[in-house]
Amino acid sequence: MFTLNGFGATFIGECDYEPDGTYITTAWIVALWIPLIPLYSARILSAESTMLSGTNYQIIKLPIHWRQAGRIWAYVLGMAAMIALMSLLVQSHDIRDLLPPLLSEILSWVVLGALLPYAFLPFFLRYRARKAVGLTSKSRTSPITWLLLLLVLVSIIYVIFFADKL
Repeated sequence: MFTLNGFGATFIGECDYEPDGTYITTAWIVALWIPLIPLYSARILSAESTMLSGTNYQIIKLPIHWRQAGRIWAYVLGMAAMIALMSLLVQSHDIRDLLPPLLSEILSWVVLGALLPYAFLPFFLRYRARKAVGLTSKSRTSPITWLLLLLVLVSIIYVIFFADKL
């Protein structure tokens, strides 16, 4: 697998964990890091990061795991829709003129507040799937903790930059 500036082929996603630590992932053709076409799925037996050659995988090739591919496409389309909605709310003066200024700003922050948990969804689901088969997490910190820290950070930044509007 090789990508250069977001173009190429890479493994995306993890599902069907086994107690021995193996999981299924899918190889994708990507453009700007967006998965376009699934090539094949594989059970990853081990993955070692190396400084010079990236990550070395021991795999068993499988047919495409279509449920996983569908979930990845749904996630990418959902993320695109949420980003489009956010940019529409931020840039559209027609919508801002229809709503009171405070309601427009609150709506923008609600969309941003929904975008952050959605971005963390794969990490949370992966954490729960690993925990369900008795595997320890790669990180000692729960994804929920990271999400809460990020939301607190965004709130602090908002107060710093927009304190005059409060």
